[in-house]
Amino acid sequence: MSTLGLNIIVGGNEEKELERCLKSYTQGDLFDELVVTQTFEDEKVRAVIEKYGARREFFAWNKNFSDARNYSFSKSTTEHILWTDSDDEIRPDDFKKLQELKPKIANYDIILLDYVYSHDEKDNPVLVLPRERIVRNNGKYTWHDPIHEYINMDSPPEKILKTKIKFDHYRLKSYDPNRNLDALRIAYGDGKCSPRLKFYFGKELSDCGYWEEAVPVLEKYIEEGADFRDNQTVACIRMSKYYFDKNEFATAKTYAMKGIRFNSIYAENYVTLGTIFEIESDMESAASYYKEALTKKLEGGMSQIVDFYGFIPAAKLAMLYFNKKDFEQASKFCALALQHKSDNAQILELKKIIENEISRAAAGSTLKDEDVKSLKQFLDQLGFSMDIQKNTNSFADVRLSKVKVLDVVWMIPTLDISNPSTRIRRYNVSKKLQETGVPSRMISNYYGKNIYELRNDIGSASVVIFTQYSTYDLELMKYLRSIGIKLVFDHCEGIFGYPGEHECMREAHMISCCSTKLAEMTNAHGMMHTFVLKDSVEEVSFKTPHRYHRYLELSL
Repeated sequence: MSTLGLNIIVGGNEEKELERCLKSYTQGDLFDELVVTQTFEDEKVRAVIEKYGARREFFAWNKNFSDARNYSFSKSTTEHILWTDSDDEIRPDDFKKLQELKPKIANYDIILLDYVYSHDEKDNPVLVLPRERIVRNNGKYTWHDPIHEYINMDSPPEKILKTKIKFDHYRLKSYDPNRNLDALRIAYGDGKCSPRLKFYFGKELSDCGYWEEAVPVLEKYIEEGADFRDNQTVACIRMSKYYFDKNEFATAKTYAMKGIRFNSIYAENYVTLGTIFEIESDMESAASYYKEALTKKLEGGMSQIVDFYGFIPAAKLAMLYFNKKDFEQASKFCALALQHKSDNAQILELKKIIENEISRAAAGSTLKDEDVKSLKQFLDQLGFSMDIQKNTNSFADVRLSKVKVLDVVWMIPTLDISNPSTRIRRYNVSKKLQETGVPSRMISNYYGKNIYELRNDIGSASVVIFTQYSTYDLELMKYLRSIGIKLVFDHCEGIFGYPGEHECMREAHMISCCSTKLAEMTNAHGMMHTFVLKDSVEEVSFKTPHRYHRYLELSL
């Protein structure tokens, strides 16, 4: 069995923290050695060290945590070291788990344990992050950075163990945010700080509310993209929240999507996107993002906020479905939210209201079966379809929609058959639609025409496909959308940033892309309503350009 030592550095006036810490770590037989390094001379702290039989070392404080920790490590003689801070402690059940783990630590170089960094008023975890708590004492694993220090993880994956054993952080003294901030500002100013310190500088600035200074720091950090992906994700979460609070939802979406690309395990980004879509009255997209957030777990991300991993997305879905009067779904997600916070007053009140609505609905229905049948037959004759959303004793929610025959128009400013996009994609798909009995035609040379004149040309079309972006196209799209015509933007070039491009894409109901990769790129720019319509293949030669076919994935 490998020997295990406890290693702590402690400052001045921290005798109470150290007493509580050492008491929790010596509640049973576990450590073969206790090493406590003082960074300030303090007789009260020294007395606590001697009380618990620890070996005292001294390192004169030089404002560099890594130097102090590396010195303290150098004084440990055990084969493995468990490090902790004086304001941390371990609970009895986790201490027992650590005792059970000790016979296995010889197989690993690094062992990660969960660090519960903050708690709510009922002592439940609020912020949890994994830390490299146990390391092999071979001189290879050392501390880096003067503040917000870390141990390098240079070890094969099979030599790293991730556990759910927890340590709890409890700060007894008031926290001075400027202490860390002053040190970080100096490190950032010399231009030589690590990407990790750049992240923490921006994070601490935002924690203190210094957003004017924090935003450029975090923007530059994210743009450089040279740090751990978890830190990059957390930076995106910060920036997304900042722009959300300013009601700049497009930018908030962009940062949330960037955060997902850095690391998709963070529920916070999905909740932000769901909230924005809900504000924009896109309830289907909002529900989709909330449900995706529910799939995320507290599985070792950096600074995961516990409530986002179950409670918040479930509560938002409960309210979303309640507002839609879908009380069965609302009840389901209400129950899920209460699994995470059984005493939450708002959700308990919502639960009562939902139960009353379900009871009322069970009492009877407004429309009888024969009424529904007669109404449906009448509406069919008028060209309408009917969908009954709810049919309770107090009301019936009936949705009517005009039945439309698929009729497609392509808006192509210059109809040039030698242009590959026109020839291989648009002309080919239009011909294929015609072969399957769907009316499909192209309108070209339309720039400069009066919009109402073009409306006559478009005629009975139920779908209009745009291929270019301009102020004129955008005006036409807005008009067609206002009168109920569905719009598609056919996007087949990985080029972004042209004037009017984003506006036209947002106006479209759907965006068709020529490849999965282009669809991903388009999504990354905040355009989530994309589908893939793969490019066609020319069967013979350019001289006979009208014989093409491939997979038709058009879902309008």
